[in-house]
Amino acid sequence: MKIYTAFLFLAFIANNSYSQNIAASQAKEYVGKNVTVCDQVVMVKHATDVNRQPTFLDYGANYPDEIFTVIIWGDDLSKFSYPLKSLEGKKICVTGTIILYKGRAEIIVHDPDQIKK
Repeated sequence: MKIYTAFLFLAFIANNSYSQNIAASQAKEYVGKNVTVCDQVVMVKHATDVNRQPTFLDYGANYPDEIFTVIIWGDDLSKFSYPLKSLEGKKICVTGTIILYKGRAEIIVHDPDQIKK
């Protein structure tokens, strides 16, 4: 019985920590789910004139035509050991829960470990 219980526990952990890889164009289909979006960052913009000073990583096209956005709030920028602008033009993978903001899919990143270069 202990082995069966341990197996169920491990299956539960694996199922809840597993993240499916998707393209940026598929992100809207996964709202509320923890996924990994792998695609090319088209533009990186740090908005110093906006509340909480977010940095936006846009996929698919430049703002306002982006298909997916990664947001890193100003409070979290010091956690990154590299300039986020260096991600522009590169294919990266970002893991997190997809949310919708004004009809666009987004992931909010709080930890550098959510991004794989």
